[in-house]
Amino acid sequence: MIVFFKTDDLCRYDSEKNVFSIRDRQSMDIIKRAGYKISALDIERILLEHKNISECLVIGIDDPTLGQKILAIIVPKSLNNTNDLIIDTVRQYSKEYLSNYSLPDSITIFDHVPRNAMGTVNKKRICTFISLTYVFRSSLYQREKKQQYQTTFMT
Repeated sequence: MIVFFKTDDLCRYDSEKNVFSIRDRQSMDIIKRAGYKISALDIERILLEHKNISECLVIGIDDPTLGQKILAIIVPKSLNNTNDLIIDTVRQYSKEYLSNYSLPDSITIFDHVPRNAMGTVNKKRICTFISLTYVFRSSLYQREKKQQYQTTFMT
């Protein structure tokens, strides 16, 4: 008899369907970047002290050179006027209170943080969605650069 457990762990497969990377639920709060282990909860705590941020979420996105990039998802206090919350202001604020290796690589503004039926944030689902979007955008960017290179140097 085979028994399966739903653990909500993340894994990826190579072309031969071998598992090569596993991230469990607890590791969603630890970002491994350039040899550092960074607590996403610490970054969230500091960003929540900003006067214009009502909610925030920090996740790590896989990156081939750094290991993971840091993405901060921010919900402004005033949804009607997002001019109060300029990304440069948040970036400057985080430079004052965070070390260089734990600064967010990307800051995204959402109107709310997605939650499940229990009211908790499902970081795994958000991380998967953002990672797919990130991979899609970077592959489009690489494809465009390759086409530019070919038209510039191959003709």
